[in-house]
Amino acid sequence: MDKLLASGEYFLKESERGKKKRQEKNEKQIAAGKAREEKRKASFIPPPESEGKKKSKTSADQSPSTSSVDVEKLKKKVKHLNKKKKEKKAS
Repeated sequence: MDKLLASGEYFLKESERGKKKRQEKNEKQIAAGKAREEKRKASFIPPPESEGKKKSKTSADQSPSTSSVDVEKLKKKVKHLNKKKKEKKAS
């Protein structure tokens, strides 16, 4: 009761007290909503890129001599898979 007198709420009408409580509750909800929204957005922020690890060329831009793909091995693999596919269709 002393707190109510000190804050001046003791002299307010019941409807005014309820209105003040609802307003405070609404402000708390808005603040909590903003905090939740910031937390959700934080997962969509990309990590900072380091200068030394940027890739300037993609694998398509590289010349064939520096490419790490063995073309002959790839050709054999494709032929083998095509052969298996044909055998499956025949049976």
